Amino acid sequence: MATLTERAIIGAMLELLEQRRLDKITVKDIADTCGINRNTFYYHFEDTRAVVKTILRNETERIFSEYTEPDSWQDGFIAAAQFALSNKKIILHLYHSNCRDELEQYLKDIAKEVMVRFVKKATEGHLVSSDDCELVCNFYTCGLCGITMDWIECGMTEDPKTTIQKLGELLEGNILAALTKEPKGISEIIR
Repeated sequence: MATLTERAIIGAMLELLEQRRLDKITVKDIADTCGINRNTFYYHFEDTRAVVKTILRNETERIFSEYTEPDSWQDGFIAAAQFALSNKKIILHLYHSNCRDELEQYLKDIAKEVMVRFVKKATEGHLVSSDDCELVCNFYTCGLCGITMDWIECGMTEDPKTTIQKLGELLEGNILAALTKEPKGISEIIR
């Protein structure tokens, strides 16, 4: 549980990220915004990136606490995209800063967990290797992250829910089909 001071620092960071990119925000800016001194900041966080990591980790935990029934991978990822859209200026300022990799890691963490939960539920009762499950999860994680990073780069103008749902319709049944497909013998491959 975050302390009152940590919540104040996080709030100040979010307020400042509404105004400018992360690489234009200093520890002094944060300390001044929330009325603490720099030593107090450093008692709670190593640097500004650590605050961003905490913000994104908290949001990831919130999404996973709400996304408990993995009936569709789309629902969990839509929740992450909605967070991005609700905080558009913040996300764009992170994307165009030296913290872009943290944003991408946030998306990967969510996409991976959503896919793992979905694949686990979808393959219940099927004989599927863990290596195949991991490969499929990695494939879809990279695809979802790539599409989302492109969406952010283009200014987040389209509704992410529509795009994710359309992708879900296009891929409907493909995840389970890929995992439960019978391996082809060498004679079938040569034909």
